[in-house]
Amino acid sequence: MSGDVADLEREADALPDGWRSYRLGEVATLSGGTTPSRAEPAFWENAAISWATPSDITSLPVGVSRIADTETKVSDRSLAECSLTLNPPGTVLMTSRATIGFVAVNDVPMATNQGFITFRAGDGLDAYFLLYWLTAQRSNLVAAAGGSTFKELSRGTAKLLPILLPPLDEQRRIAEVLRSVDEAIAAQSVLCSHLRQTTDDLADELFAREISECADSVTAYGEACETVQVGIVVKPASYYVDDGGVPALRSTNIRRNQIEFSGLVQLSPEGHEFNRKSSLRAGDVVTIRTGEPGKTAVIPHDAPSPLNCIDVIFSRPKPHLRPHFAAYFINSSTARRQILGAQGGLAQQHFNVGEMKKLKLPVPDLARQDRLIEVLDAAWWPVRVEEAQLAALQSTKAGLMPTLLSGRVRVPA
Repeated sequence: MSGDVADLEREADALPDGWRSYRLGEVATLSGGTTPSRAEPAFWENAAISWATPSDITSLPVGVSRIADTETKVSDRSLAECSLTLNPPGTVLMTSRATIGFVAVNDVPMATNQGFITFRAGDGLDAYFLLYWLTAQRSNLVAAAGGSTFKELSRGTAKLLPILLPPLDEQRRIAEVLRSVDEAIAAQSVLCSHLRQTTDDLADELFAREISECADSVTAYGEACETVQVGIVVKPASYYVDDGGVPALRSTNIRRNQIEFSGLVQLSPEGHEFNRKSSLRAGDVVTIRTGEPGKTAVIPHDAPSPLNCIDVIFSRPKPHLRPHFAAYFINSSTARRQILGAQGGLAQQHFNVGEMKKLKLPVPDLARQDRLIEVLDAAWWPVRVEEAQLAALQSTKAGLMPTLLSGRVRVPA
């Protein structure tokens, strides 16, 4: 058993009043899943039984912890002949391979593939309390998983995990508090999504007009920039230091039209000097190249200085192209369609410098660019406000979970 899991056991040394320590297998029935043979059409044709894969859970919207249906179905015959477990409503489904510790409660009878451990709560365990407990323990679950290249948490290991439980009615109160926060997160996430879509539609309309009215100004992005290049790619971690270094931007810090400067890694002064060519300055346009390719923002004037970058594309527009005009364009669906067209319509997860240089964008006079920037800045302002509120709700949940699930803060009756 890993040290992280052993740490969980030590939590039982000072139990809150009324709480007890159990092994997870003592309070829940654990099962697994399987994949019926694709060579047997009868397992899949005219099927009506929901059958979950990990992507059904990991793709749930923010704040949503219930799953009512799945795209893929299996047949009654597959249940009988493939030893599939049909989990009743109220079962906790947890991913247990590769991507470990993502959870949801099923609203309908549901089978799963082999990438799951499912938990049927016993009489003294509330399913939603267990769901939140598993969510809070995700890092420990990953640490307890076996395998060097392909991590998997076994049912045997999961059964032995120590869990601290309050009385059932307190479990339900704790789960209700966390579920109410989740509902607020889900609602806020929907609002943010609608606002982003509205601003996207506006940007598309504005750039379509620019392309139509300023056709003679359309040019390749590379020709409108002094440079378009990539930050540190080869073994950037070899330059990392804990403190006293030069901050470096990664793709995780880039959001559309915004940069998050918390969580910057640091490079040693020597590493920064060796990679000085990837230094950033205010007004540079930074673009994600892997994972969420094309997502773009502009380095603001109050950014840390010096500042380096790791595995992102950075470009430096010439004086006749405003950086924010370029960023708004690259983030637009107009640009995205060009990217997909160059890739044959495939949602490629990698964006390279050559593709970026070929993007065609309108470059009207500076006054016209400034007017478009002003309009889109105004449109994006409420998006940023509501996204900040979403982040605050997620932070509230992250703070509540360890205190409520450990009994350090009690939920009164």
